[in-house]
Amino acid sequence: MNFAKKLTNLFLTSGISKEEYVLIEKEINENNRDILSVLTAVATAFLLAMTFAVTFFNEFNNYGKYVLSLLLISLVLLGVFWIGCKGKSVTQIVMYLFIGFALLGSIAVNGLFLFPLMLIMIPLVFNDRPIRMIVVICAFSVWNIVFAHTSESTYDTYKTTVTLVCTAISVVLALWVSNLRCKKLYDDYLTEIKGKRDELTGLFNRMAFKEAAASFKKKKSSNLSLVCLDVDGLKITNDSMGHDAGDEMLKGAASCIVEAFGNDGVCCRLGGDEFVVILDRDKSTVSTLCRNFDEVLERWTGVRIKKLHVSYGCVFAADFPEASFDEMTKFADMKLYENKEAFYASNGIDRKKQQQAYNLICDTFDRILLANLTDNTYETIKTSAVEMDPDTSSAKTLCEWFEEYVDEGQVCEEDIAYFKKNTDIEFLKEFFKAGNVYYSLNYRRNCNGVVNDAIMHMIPSKEYTADKQMLFVYVNIDGK
Repeated sequence: MNFAKKLTNLFLTSGISKEEYVLIEKEINENNRDILSVLTAVATAFLLAMTFAVTFFNEFNNYGKYVLSLLLISLVLLGVFWIGCKGKSVTQIVMYLFIGFALLGSIAVNGLFLFPLMLIMIPLVFNDRPIRMIVVICAFSVWNIVFAHTSESTYDTYKTTVTLVCTAISVVLALWVSNLRCKKLYDDYLTEIKGKRDELTGLFNRMAFKEAAASFKKKKSSNLSLVCLDVDGLKITNDSMGHDAGDEMLKGAASCIVEAFGNDGVCCRLGGDEFVVILDRDKSTVSTLCRNFDEVLERWTGVRIKKLHVSYGCVFAADFPEASFDEMTKFADMKLYENKEAFYASNGIDRKKQQQAYNLICDTFDRILLANLTDNTYETIKTSAVEMDPDTSSAKTLCEWFEEYVDEGQVCEEDIAYFKKNTDIEFLKEFFKAGNVYYSLNYRRNCNGVVNDAIMHMIPSKEYTADKQMLFVYVNIDGK
């Protein structure tokens, strides 16, 4: 049963799944179109040269009529190709007309030698569903055997044998070559699409957005619309619940965007919590899609995150006839942030004052570190501009930072032993593992003969776990 399924799949879609074949049909169609353009032009040029040749040698009455007929057929094919060979169906029709033209021509000229050669060449040149190629090959082989035989039985038998052998070879080639081509095209498709997809959400990435934007710029559609979206509360969620919860928010937002807009537009994640959808639909349709998006968001629920809110701004090219694509993007961003500020205000959050409060807290401290006790590493969040606070940025580990802090005169000699004991990494690990959520270290520092009080605060960050002890280190050199 499994073998029969694989064999059927080989005949219908070249050994790949139906879904995979659908994804590369465009590339197959383009390849066949390129081949047709070359072969049709070559065949036309060849037959045109033949027509002039037989006319020049005064044998037009004997051969010229046939050659001229073939030339006219070729010119018709060429005209059909150049004028209308754009869609998939038209390309396939022209392709099989060309195959029929080539096989019938080979039968007419020399059915014994040229026809078998054409039978073998056809599968090597074109690419289509194997079953269709095989049906055409077999149909012309039967035509050659039944209607193009001579009356001599010995010659008939020889000709039939050659035709049948070459037909079998052609069928095998059709299956084998098509399988190789389709697998390569699908691998190329995966490579290309991987480079254009956001790894976390599966949406198109910034590079794909730029390509889509360039395409829409050339198109200059009056129905162009842009929807810029931003996930609300992502940073707060990352800080309070961890990045797994934040990733769930981003994936949830992406799934809602695809559900609402995916069938009508190009959905992209530009990075962080920023998304954008490019649409080529009229205003009423886009408005309906936006309402559907609101409903999809309302229904969404996750494992860690129970509710999701996404602010968005939508603009239409019809409303900004003189604006460029980049300007439209800025207008959509402006609408987005107006809606975002309104959302935070409705929830009692003044983000501007939040930032002011954050800046005020940071200004209170002379130095801020984000330390990882587990890995003995640190990251400098803020350094002081005060001259009497020497730079200790050459330290590679947290232990080295504390040592350099002492060596550079930040601690009075009488307090050095006390300072080193209370900043020992193992001591701090055990202190916070015990469940403590705050640690304060008071010490003295000597600056130009003047002794001042100083203080160092340590507070676990939101990312703190028993296996990853992340904490903030706040230093005040004036002891306040």
